[in-house]
Amino acid sequence: MIPKGVDGQEKPGELNWFHTMAIDSKGNIYAGDIIGKRAQKYIRR
Repeated sequence: MIPKGVDGQEKPGELNWFHTMAIDSKGNIYAGDIIGKRAQKYIRR
């Protein structure tokens, strides 16, 4: 589960309006956030 951020105050790891997702060959997840206007990389541990 990915925490929801407050509009305009999203912190690392939080998404506001999750829009898209991709997974690379190492299992890392990339998530796009429309309202937060960014993409984030979640590293597999």
